[in-house]
Amino acid sequence: MGVKVAHLRRARNMTQEELGKRLNLSAQAISKWENGDSLPDLSLIADLAAIFDCTTDYLLGRRLNDKADLVMRLLAIIHQTVRKMGTLNITMGLRRKYLLR
Repeated sequence: MGVKVAHLRRARNMTQEELGKRLNLSAQAISKWENGDSLPDLSLIADLAAIFDCTTDYLLGRRLNDKADLVMRLLAIIHQTVRKMGTLNITMGLRRKYLLR
């Protein structure tokens, strides 16, 4: 899970400190997750999914199917690109629309 958190955080140009602030945690706590020294508390999984605009299943390593995994990767790329442009907000509804097909 730590590798996914690190990847998703970096894809959004977010520092460990910024992620920690959004979760009311220290940058050191985020670093421990990313290094595999600890795991996030279960109560934070939904918050992480919302911050990273992904599913809790994805964070926890559950692969729904290849199509869903591809959609998640594409949405992460779109989110990163759009964030840089600052012109569009990708919503959970869009992701759900394509994951349920």
